[in-house]
Amino acid sequence: MRTTRSLGLIVAAIIVCTSCNNTSMVSTWTDPAGHGTMLKKIAVVGFRRNVVNRRLFEDEMIALLTKHGIQAEQSYTFMSEQPDTNADALLDQLRGRGFDGVLISHVVGVRSDVQTTPGTMRYVPEIEFTQFGKYFRTVMMEEITPGTETVNEYVQIQTHLYRASDGGLIWAAQSETERIGDLQSRIEDYSRSVVGDLAKNKLIQK
Repeated sequence: MRTTRSLGLIVAAIIVCTSCNNTSMVSTWTDPAGHGTMLKKIAVVGFRRNVVNRRLFEDEMIALLTKHGIQAEQSYTFMSEQPDTNADALLDQLRGRGFDGVLISHVVGVRSDVQTTPGTMRYVPEIEFTQFGKYFRTVMMEEITPGTETVNEYVQIQTHLYRASDGGLIWAAQSETERIGDLQSRIEDYSRSVVGDLAKNKLIQK
């Protein structure tokens, strides 16, 4: 019985750990006039220096949006690796493909959080035998524990959702994702947070 319960606790711990959310939405904003406006077709644009990272992000975001009933498309399927910076030309392209929204994401920086634990020193008793079988005395020995320094890194990301009709901003967010685990797991974590907030604000279906 004891073994079974221990195994159950381990399994429960694994489930909790895999569902941990390492992304925090630092701040979000929704256009009051756009709250509750359900979008139907969204283009996803990930501005990344690394082409592979861009495609990984766009693929994951598309997969999640599709689960919410959104017809979504990766920008890399119809835009070059260096998109046209002319806003009017880009909106014309999006409207021509039937999009009513465009979600743009880009990394703006990395924040480091340094946590320091000071070292300690204490005296502990140690028995010292001075003569076999007759007597002993106690001496105090130094026990030193060195300090530690832990550095946690957080990727800072800005995400914006625009109307394709006029380029108006509907929703914006600043988020931080802790740089732990592999890249794919961080992308999945960030994407879930973004899509969850969009659903909460009734911009997409829950």
